[in-house]
This record gives sequence, structure tokens and C-alpha cells, in this order.
Amino acid sequence: MKIHLGFEEFAYDVRHTAQSPLSTRTRARLAKKQSAQQLAYGAGETTTSVAARLEADYEVVETFYEQPNIQDYIVNLLEDALYDITEVVMDTDQPPIVPIPIKNINKIEDRFRRALARKEIKGPGIPTGTAEAGVSHLYTDPYKKRAPRPSFIDTGMYQQSFRAWVED
Repeated sequence: MKIHLGFEEFAYDVRHTAQSPLSTRTRARLAKKQSAQQLAYGAGETTTSVAARLEADYEVVETFYEQPNIQDYIVNLLEDALYDITEVVMDTDQPPIVPIPIKNINKIEDRFRRALARKEIKGPGIPTGTAEAGVSHLYTDPYKKRAPRPSFIDTGMYQQSFRAWVED
């Protein structure tokens, strides 16, 4: 069994549409009329291309995984799932259709998203300069002086496209 941590591919151009991984509430907060800077941001980019670049520059997912207690957290989730599966097999003599329940996988994804939002991922170059400057392409004027924001959460696309999945 192998667990993968990665990103679902979304074009940054869809961030304001129903196909976006952003929540309806987040999309509703976006300006109704986009500035030229907002429209140009992420043009031709996908969440997987951005993730690959961020991983090469900052090792975001690797740093997350190597945080104290994260590996144990993931192992415990998988152990709990395997325990539940064993009970099902013993009770019914049939293996479950899904080897690892989606609720366990969702907990890993939620933990990554919380780590980004809480600024728990530390490393060389983190926090980023744009995060410290409060740059956010959710606003019509992305470069207006604002309070610092968490690194890697500019539009939220990167954070929300994170996925975990299990391979047998």
C-alpha cells in the first residue's frame, strides 16, 4: 500500500467558475469585475504546474510530511482504517469495496490545508516575500499594502487542489 500526496489539476483560469476547487463562499467573495492583474494572474498555469514549481523551490509537501507528528498522524489514520477493515472482513467474510475510507483520506487533506493556513510549514524562503507583503489576487488591487498572509495561499487554488490517495 502506498499513499500519495499531490494535487488535482485545475487551470487557474477556472478559479471564478463552478469547476474551481474553491468553495462557493470564497468564489462569492471575489470581486465581480476582475482587474487586469487578476485576469493575468495564473494565465496558462495549472495547479499541478504551480505545485511542481513550489515543490522544487520550497519543498512544501515534503516539509509538511516531515513535520513532527505528521507521519505518525498519517500512519495512525491508516492503522485505524485497516483495523476497521479487519473488523468488517471478520464480521461479513467480504472485504469492503473501498480499501481506505474516504473520511481518513480527507483528514490528511484537511491537515495539509490547515498547516498552510496556520503557517506551520517552515523552511528556507518561507514565509515568502509576497506573503509577507500581503499580496492577494483575490482583490482587485493585489499589490495594495495589506497584513501578511500565509505563504502559498494567494488565490486558494493551490491549497484547495491538494489531494491524498492510496494505491494498493
